[in-house]
Amino acid sequence: QRTFEYGEVVLVENDVDDDVTVRVSVPVAGSNDVEVAHSMPPLSCSVIVNGTVRFNSAIFSDEDLKYRRRVEPVGTMLEWTHWEEKPLTGCHSDRQFVNITMPMEQTRLMHYFNTSTDFAWYETKFSVEEHLHDVNITIETQKANAFVLFLNNHKVASADNHQHAEGRIILSFPIANLNPAEYKLSILSESLGYYNLIGRWGASTKAKPKGITGRVTLTGRHKHYNSLQERQLVDGRQYWQSCPGLATSPFRQGGTHIFLSDKDHVTDEQGIIGPGTWSQANFPAPNLRAENRSLMLDVPSSSLARGVLYLNGHNLGRYWNITRG
Repeated sequence: QRTFEYGEVVLVENDVDDDVTVRVSVPVAGSNDVEVAHSMPPLSCSVIVNGTVRFNSAIFSDEDLKYRRRVEPVGTMLEWTHWEEKPLTGCHSDRQFVNITMPMEQTRLMHYFNTSTDFAWYETKFSVEEHLHDVNITIETQKANAFVLFLNNHKVASADNHQHAEGRIILSFPIANLNPAEYKLSILSESLGYYNLIGRWGASTKAKPKGITGRVTLTGRHKHYNSLQERQLVDGRQYWQSCPGLATSPFRQGGTHIFLSDKDHVTDEQGIIGPGTWSQANFPAPNLRAENRSLMLDVPSSSLARGVLYLNGHNLGRYWNITRG
């Protein structure tokens, strides 16, 4: 059990599968503190104000249980359009970016520019002198992070990790073949959330990094000799541009925007959509009485399974489809 004190308000957690009795000290003016005993159901949280339990997350009154929500459709989406987030407008002169000999860790990048976003662009260049096949790029990152890779502004691969945990991992991106040429590598990074435990159940008490946090390695086999070649793209000499946010700005456009971060590609009438894709639709605002009715958006989970939702330029947050076994 843990307690959090905010003046006269005390929050108490019961993290075990049994009923427990907790004792909370309540300050009394001009006298010693009084100890109040409180019985808590399993896996619950209580709010105690001046020694009186005002709320427990596992207990609902009969009056509370009478509440029902009724959903009535008031309209349907109009035609959806889709387009890809393009690295062509990722890190360039009219955006904030840093240009140093390593990718800047994503959380540090947000602090550096005093902004808040789950996304960051990384860009660098490399040359291939010989024909390579079975090309693969690996990125050292942290759990709960996703990436979309572009070569010369064309999307070539994506991968993600959705563990509700923290710690170092390496994600792999198969690229197929590369011909001798110079390439621009653009990487869109998406933080899928920070592990919100600090020092509990194995969680770290240190800073929680995101984005590219270590090596970026290019490997491939020589077309004729079949020998494996490896090149480190973060070597302390090669420059990387790092910039926060997405290239497309839904704040400058009306309508409903969805930015897809799902790893599975989905087919719709306009082709293949998947990670790094914007979807847009417009609908007329229904005439609702705000005091007793709310507007909810039913996102089609079959084609837009997971992403970030914007309404008239306002970020409404993440959405995802939860399937219970």
